[in-house]
Amino acid sequence: MRAISLSSLTAAAFFHSVAAASAGMAFPSVSDYGARGDGTTNDTAAFNNCLAANNVCWVDSGKKFVVGNVIMNNGNRLQGFGSVQYGTATGATTTVRPVLIGAAGATKMIDVTRISHGGGIVGLMLDCRSSAMDGISSGSFQLTLDQVTVVGCNNGFGGGPTYTGEAHITNSTFGNNVNGVVNLVDSFILNADFAGNTGDGVYFGTGANSNTITNSRFEWNLGYGFETYGGTNSVNISNCVFDRNYKAGARIQGSTGINLTGNSFSRNGRNGVAAEENTQISINASRRVNLTGNTSETGTDDGGTGPRTPAYVVSFVGANAYVTINGLNTGGRYSATNLTGGYVTGVVQGTAPTTGYIFANVSQ
Repeated sequence: MRAISLSSLTAAAFFHSVAAASAGMAFPSVSDYGARGDGTTNDTAAFNNCLAANNVCWVDSGKKFVVGNVIMNNGNRLQGFGSVQYGTATGATTTVRPVLIGAAGATKMIDVTRISHGGGIVGLMLDCRSSAMDGISSGSFQLTLDQVTVVGCNNGFGGGPTYTGEAHITNSTFGNNVNGVVNLVDSFILNADFAGNTGDGVYFGTGANSNTITNSRFEWNLGYGFETYGGTNSVNISNCVFDRNYKAGARIQGSTGINLTGNSFSRNGRNGVAAEENTQISINASRRVNLTGNTSETGTDDGGTGPRTPAYVVSFVGANAYVTINGLNTGGRYSATNLTGGYVTGVVQGTAPTTGYIFANVSQ
């Protein structure tokens, strides 16, 4: 099968070829380079040879490819045909998707550090089956992930010594990892879910600035649903659901310019943790934080078990400044006559900011 170079295609021909690829045509397959996809044979060399020789490589559906440290280059697109699956699915519970299984001894499943001018991973499930391995490495620039499921890894995407810039993550899911997505810069997350990770759904450390997350779900993570830590600036989160995370749904620590708008928070802090974690939103030593039009509800775990959580809607820790809480619907305090209350103990816990604090239009 002839390799197709992006430079040899007109724009119209290229997009026609992409459409054809969704039916498994036009582009060479990793199987053309010797990949077995039998769930046992190490197919890393076949993947690397395909990606080195072609811009786009097709990954056959319904097969399981054992790989580790697959190297993607500028302009590479690793393409499968798959639908979105929930974050608790694994390579053992899917039958139609192309699945990549982590090869023993690898430090990452896919190495994207060579992508400095764009690349893509589409329609694949990655199942590391090892918390010592990252799914997709950090260090790329302008990488697109679409209809990708990453499970069973250390970090699903990112987490290495370098950050990831201008990533676009759409229609994807990260579950049963240690952390789902880590340390993006100038990036976008849209229509994604983060479920059952043993750490955070999304973690942004110092310098993970200027990110946008929208229409996404953070659920059952054993850490925080979302966390900014130690100097993160300019992050916008809107129209997301934060439900039953073991700690706070969102933690904002040592950060500046964080906006949470139109989000739904329910049953976070379910582990009976400390007050600043048994809350929907924890704000710790941060400045210029804006919470607008969010809703809060308490509840027990599925099946009615466990404590009713959270104790608080917003917890303040340390010295905060210029915080605005406006249009917050807490649903009212839980009581025998109000079984859908928005908090168990109080709307706010801790010392409220003394500088630039606005607390308005809060329904209880």
